[in-house]
Amino acid sequence: MADFLEPELEETLAAARAAVDANATADAESKLAECDDLLAQLKIEARTAGAERKNKEAKLKGQADEVAALRDRSQLLGGAAAATPATGRDRLAAVQEKTDASSRRIEATQQMIEEIEETGVAILDELGKNKETMVKINGNISSTKGDLKKADTIATRMGKWWNRW
Repeated sequence: MADFLEPELEETLAAARAAVDANATADAESKLAECDDLLAQLKIEARTAGAERKNKEAKLKGQADEVAALRDRSQLLGGAAAATPATGRDRLAAVQEKTDASSRRIEATQQMIEEIEETGVAILDELGKNKETMVKINGNISSTKGDLKKADTIATRMGKWWNRW
């Protein structure tokens, strides 16, 4: 369904690891928050995965544990008072990055919604066809039942006629 979210999560996790290693606490926190959002979307997707559900949920649990470990490490290394971008340009770049990430998530969500709507329409079409088939089969069963009653009546009459001889 949304296979593009997994690579995006991997990229964001890699960026968060790099930010934690570089002791860029503010950047790390924003990347970790983005990871949390992507994990939430992937958890929703995993619930509908069918046979692959357990594998996906186990993988997501591992990734969630990694995000938590990175968050703990970031807080230990950078402390609670994270450095904020010093210049207006840096703040603008950070805001633009968050806006772009939000836009990507909105587009991904819209694509998921479109896919779900298409699936729903296909299911409704199939249900309509199944209903028509069942109505036709029911009509055939009624017709066959009537024919069997006529045949039984004729066979009974013939048996009575034959027994007279």
